[in-house]
Amino acid sequence: MQNPDKQPLPVYEQLNRNAAEPNAVLKHTAAVLGTVAALGIVSAYATTGDVGNVNAAPITKADPTEHADTSGVKSEQGIYLRDVEELPGYRMKVSKERKKELADSLVTILSRPKASKYGESDWQEVCNANLIKIPGYKGKEIIATVAAHCDPSVTPNLGMNVYLSQPEAVDTLAISDNEFAVADPKEYPLERTHIPIGFVNGMSVNQRGIDIALLRITPNDNRLPGDRSRLIKDIKPVTYRPAVDPIPGQQAVMSTATQASGAHKRNKVGRFLGVYYPEDSFIGNPVAIVANKSSQAEQDPSNFMASGSDAMLADGNLLTATSWRSNSGYPDGSVQEADIYYFDRQSGEWKTYNPAMTRSKIERQLHVDTQRYTTLAAYSLPRKTDIRNLMRGFTHVLQPTPPAEGEPFPDGIGSYK
Repeated sequence: MQNPDKQPLPVYEQLNRNAAEPNAVLKHTAAVLGTVAALGIVSAYATTGDVGNVNAAPITKADPTEHADTSGVKSEQGIYLRDVEELPGYRMKVSKERKKELADSLVTILSRPKASKYGESDWQEVCNANLIKIPGYKGKEIIATVAAHCDPSVTPNLGMNVYLSQPEAVDTLAISDNEFAVADPKEYPLERTHIPIGFVNGMSVNQRGIDIALLRITPNDNRLPGDRSRLIKDIKPVTYRPAVDPIPGQQAVMSTATQASGAHKRNKVGRFLGVYYPEDSFIGNPVAIVANKSSQAEQDPSNFMASGSDAMLADGNLLTATSWRSNSGYPDGSVQEADIYYFDRQSGEWKTYNPAMTRSKIERQLHVDTQRYTTLAAYSLPRKTDIRNLMRGFTHVLQPTPPAEGEPFPDGIGSYK
C-alpha cells in the first residue's frame, strides 16, 4: 500500500548518452570459453524516452506467488522503496502464447578453440541465444541474438575503440580465438555437443559498449542413421520487437538453459522493475532489470550460461541478451556470484567489481524493494538502429593483421576487409 508520509518520487529523466562518453570495457572472469561463460558486464545504450510514470497510482493487489508484502520499506539511506504492486505495469501478465513464442526460439551456443591455432578439441556449451526474425528483412540468413561477451577473446579489445570513427558493428569471427556452433536445448546435453545443428559463419559485435551481437548461422543437416532430432529449420524464430519505453512492473518470461540446471531448459516468469542507469563509470549505459525468485540455483533462469538469452515482456516486446546479474543467495544458503574484472578508463587500470554490490544502487535509483527476489538480471537495450547496424556489421569483416617478419602473431584487433 502507498505510504502517505513518503516523499514524492521524482520522474525519471530522459537520458540520452553521448556516443563519445566512456563505455564499458570488460575482461570477463570466464577466462576461456572451454569452460562455462559467466554472465558478464558490458552495458547498453538507452532507448530515448520516459521509462514509465513513476507517480502513477499504485496497484495494491498482491500476487500470492511472490509472497508479496505491500507495506513498503525504507532503505538504509532513508529512501522509500515501493513494492512491485505499486509499479504501473503490475497487472500486465505474460500470456501462454508469449511464453511459447520465446521458448521455441531458444538455442544454446557451443564454442571451442580454433583447430587452426590450438588443434582439435570438443565443443562446450557456453551461452544462450535466440533465433530472431527481423520485420522487413528479406534475407534468408538464419540470425540469432547473443551477448557480445560470449566471446571474451575479442570483446575487451573492441570496447577500447569507442572513440574511433569506425563502424558501429564489425564481424569479429575471423580474429577470434574461438569458433562457434549452435545446439538444440531440447536434445540431451551430450548429444547436442556431439552434432551441432548449425555453425556460426559470422559474428557482428557492437563497438559502442552495448553487450549484444548477432550471429549468422549455416545449417548443419548431417544426422546419423535413425536420428530424428530437430534441424535448425524446425526451430521457429521469435519476431524481433525491441522494447521501447517499457512499463515497469509488468511480467517478463525468461527461457534459458543454465549450467546449474545441467543445461536443461528452464522457463520462469519474473518482473521487469525498470531501466537502471549505472553509477559505475565502467558500466556506463542503461540496462533493463528483470527480477526473479528461485528456491535453488538450478531453477534460476538467470544463472551462469544464460548470457545472451532474451526475455519477453507482457506487452510482447523483447529485452535483448542477458548481460549481467546480481544474486543475493538462495534459501539453501548458496550464492551464485562471481567477481568481474574490468578496465577503468579513468585510472587506466584493471579493477575488480562484485555485482552483488549493485543491488542497493538499483533499489535506490528505481525506488523499488527487491528483497523478495533472489536474482536481478540486466538486459541490453539496443535501439532499432543498433540492430540495423549489427546487420551491416557482417559487411565489415575484421581480418588478423599479418605480423612483421620475426614478430609473434598479435592478439587483438586486425584490419577491415
